[in-house]
Amino acid sequence: DASRSRNLTWNLRVDIIQGIAEGLSYLHEESETRIIHRDIKASNILLDDKFKPKITDFGLARAFGEDRTHLTTGVAGTLGYMAPEYLAHGHLTEKADVYSYGILVLELVTGQRCSGSIGSHGGHFLLTKVWNHYKNKAVEMIADRSIYEDTIRDEVMHVVQIGLSCTQANAGDRPTMTKVVELLRSHRHDVEIILSDPPFLDVEAFEDIKQGEQSRLLSARSAHSVSGSSRSYLSGR
Repeated sequence: DASRSRNLTWNLRVDIIQGIAEGLSYLHEESETRIIHRDIKASNILLDDKFKPKITDFGLARAFGEDRTHLTTGVAGTLGYMAPEYLAHGHLTEKADVYSYGILVLELVTGQRCSGSIGSHGGHFLLTKVWNHYKNKAVEMIADRSIYEDTIRDEVMHVVQIGLSCTQANAGDRPTMTKVVELLRSHRHDVEIILSDPPFLDVEAFEDIKQGEQSRLLSARSAHSVSGSSRSYLSGR
């Protein structure tokens, strides 16, 4: 609600956005085993009493060696957050997490949920709306009105640019999470980020594909025992 949104100030939101980026950067590039989370979304980010973000629920995560550039796998995750190349073809790289992170950034900036925006209008409604306002430089129409002030206009635009860069249709055009951390830490709002139109997918058209893949994965999993907990925690440093 509006009162809770006001409590989550702009500075707090930026800290959360940066903390999540640092956690993903560690998973992708600094941990002993490269890990792709596959289900980055708002409900999988927990905040401690100091609003430090913790990435949770690694039940869908995949690890692969340095000699692998990608995996081809069954589609699993949350509609609205899944990268187009992964949703359509099961092509999995770290850039799938980058895409999900970009959607999450836009949610934090706007105060709106992506999942609640996928319905009769089809596609990534939140992404479409943000992109259209961004092209018109209408920052005040993008940011959560409960916390927006003209004094943070340039900062908001910078973070929105980063979020949109993470949702580029071509996975190769998306930054690495290490680059995202660098951009967020720089506090330079004059850095030009080249953007092309983001993908506008009819997510509902892929719903049957996703359900079919989930059924296949469940059948495969039933033949194997899985040890250990599927819930883990990683804090942004």
